[in-house]
Amino acid sequence: MASLARKVLSRFVSSSFAEVSAHETTENRQKSNEETLTTLLGPFESYVVTAQSILIWEKPLTSAFVLLFVNVIFWLAVSCNYRFYFVLAASLAFIHIYRTWTNQILPEIRLPRPDSEDSEEWTPVNPQVLSVPEISRHLGHLTETGKQCYQWLLSTRQKQPGMFCVLVTSTLTVLALGGCCVSGVFQIGRASCRERV
Repeated sequence: MASLARKVLSRFVSSSFAEVSAHETTENRQKSNEETLTTLLGPFESYVVTAQSILIWEKPLTSAFVLLFVNVIFWLAVSCNYRFYFVLAASLAFIHIYRTWTNQILPEIRLPRPDSEDSEEWTPVNPQVLSVPEISRHLGHLTETGKQCYQWLLSTRQKQPGMFCVLVTSTLTVLALGGCCVSGVFQIGRASCRERV
């Protein structure tokens, strides 16, 4: 009886230690993901804050213009008869010209700004706008959740292949029905391909 209690107790202790160590490794991976994302997004924080302020419609006029611009560019790219590489090359040329103008030419011809006492510029931030560390934390949590779902799918595939088959088949069926019901860009693209031939 005592040996049975010892075995049960040792299994419980080893499983609880395994759960604690698995939880610690998950937290360590999530922290390293957060640090990596913070390092990658850090130099682009002003762009991230600007994009968020546009998305939350902090300034409605600016957001409306951006929405209109993105829609015009999208539908021009979808409906134009030019090849993909032409659109890509034209976009890259435009980006290069813009960066050259703003970073090299404009600073040379612009009048110098008068020196002021407070030379640091602060970016006004709405309380709804997330900073880069907050975004990194959320993205790290999201990637960790995705990895856990992937591991669950793999274990379900190995342990319960019938349930896995039903789950994947139903998910793909719903996506196929949604794709058939919603007409989209790909039908327009196919029509323009048929017209060329």
